[in-house]
Amino acid sequence: MTLVDFLLQLSTTAKRSTPLLLRHRIGVSKATATPDTAPSKKKARVAVPSPSKSAVIPILPAAPKDGGEDSKILFTYDRLVPGRLVRRYKRFLADVELVDAESALGGTPEARDAVPVDDAKVVTVYCPNTGPMVGLLELPNARVQLSKSDDPKRKYQYTLEMVQVDNGERRVWVGVHSTLANRMVEKAIAAQWLPELGRFSTFQREVTFAASSRVDFVLSGTGSDGVAREKYVEVKSVSFAHPTESPSSGAAATRFCALFPDTVSDRAQKHVAELTELIERRAARATDVPAPKETSAAVVFVVQRDDCHEFAPSFLHDAAFAALCARAAEKNVQLLGYAVALEPDEGNGRGQARLLQALPLYTHTPSENEANDDNSNVASQSTKQMKPTKARTTKNKTTSQTRK
Repeated sequence: MTLVDFLLQLSTTAKRSTPLLLRHRIGVSKATATPDTAPSKKKARVAVPSPSKSAVIPILPAAPKDGGEDSKILFTYDRLVPGRLVRRYKRFLADVELVDAESALGGTPEARDAVPVDDAKVVTVYCPNTGPMVGLLELPNARVQLSKSDDPKRKYQYTLEMVQVDNGERRVWVGVHSTLANRMVEKAIAAQWLPELGRFSTFQREVTFAASSRVDFVLSGTGSDGVAREKYVEVKSVSFAHPTESPSSGAAATRFCALFPDTVSDRAQKHVAELTELIERRAARATDVPAPKETSAAVVFVVQRDDCHEFAPSFLHDAAFAALCARAAEKNVQLLGYAVALEPDEGNGRGQARLLQALPLYTHTPSENEANDDNSNVASQSTKQMKPTKARTTKNKTTSQTRK
């Protein structure tokens, strides 16, 4: 079975193959739980890409010497302030108790969690994540990291950057600043740390390519055959992880799969649909007239946590998006996932985001016993592999919101 067939089966059998308890615990909405949820038949209107106002940025002519994961710093945080999350509300706001470095580092995590909140130290901060932040709001008084700005024009001095969660095995820092994923990918492109994208010489940011949409990056270059090439790259920030059991060994060891999105995302659906149609149109045109450029596309999922072993479009939260990803893969749009470690240093108020490794797309090949089961198929067995374990899973309801 091909990857495309696998994703299509996942997206079209979500309700039948997902146990009711699982759908409730991970917060899947009624709108996405039905097999009828599918991409709109109305095609996106794709226009000829227009010139971008953004500068053409050179890419390093040759990949630098690989110093390992430790050398691949995607972003540096200069002014981090530790705190404890009191509540998140109105999508863009959160109340956080500021904590000094000594308190943040002293004692056990459990002891720090048990300390009552000091209302005098609570401030309102900007939350740069419009989604429900599924799985990130469960730990009482969760530790957070804030960035601080001295800009007098800003309404809120602090921005929520990271939340620490308990995945059932250890505590993990998770990045919640969605747009920061674009800056991370830009750094990785410029340094040629994403070889799966291919080799290019320049790139541009925020290029208009459809009637009402822009793509995050367009990479350009010339192949060894002298043919001009371009690649359209869309970036998605991922913060939600769901526990899985290892499909290969059958052992009880917990593995985690990064899922995007964590709620219905019309915007993400639109981006993937337009990229796919652009590639389809270019391919159709090339059959009649040789194309002046070879055009390709990729969706890059930046997983802002270091505990995931694979990634997947979340058919459990947005079946339409998963179906669109399956169609995109069929048209040779790359689906790429990368893990990033968030590493705050609470002793000096600094921190870094470090590129780890490329993540494989989550798949599961049924065993001989599963294949002989009349009630089993690839989709249902894959869902069984994603059943709740001892790791924490969210009980929050998700709502339809626009996500990055």
